[in-house]
Amino acid sequence: MNTNLYQIIERRKIVDPRGFFLKTMTGFEPNLPQQFGEIYVIKGDAGQTRANHYHNLATEWFTILHGRVYLNLRHVDTGEHASLLLDDQAPVTVRINPRVAHSLMGLAQCNYFLMAYTDVRYDPADTVAYPPICIEPGDDAERAGG
Repeated sequence: MNTNLYQIIERRKIVDPRGFFLKTMTGFEPNLPQQFGEIYVIKGDAGQTRANHYHNLATEWFTILHGRVYLNLRHVDTGEHASLLLDDQAPVTVRINPRVAHSLMGLAQCNYFLMAYTDVRYDPADTVAYPPICIEPGDDAERAGG
């Protein structure tokens, strides 16, 4: 799926008795820049909200590694919004476009781990605080990858 807010890239999770293997970035993602940015991991605690910002320049790619979390999005210019349920049982990578505010809202019953890639190195001037985006699950939430 591709919109002005985000793009979902399906992923294949291989599970066996030892654990799992998941490629989160392959280098073949659409619109991936030639210059390398940064990779980081986010751990979110159950029931907590984090992120609550947008970038004027940076594009980010989020891949759920463990758990479930709502990724709520709102374009700061148009007001277009979406809520995606990211679930490690159906892993996807979500590309978040510039000027799209994002909030990660942890579910009450579980922690989560998310891997993120950004196409530029961190610049505090490009991170603009934004109020938490509260889109009630079920209003227009969709299960990413499901």
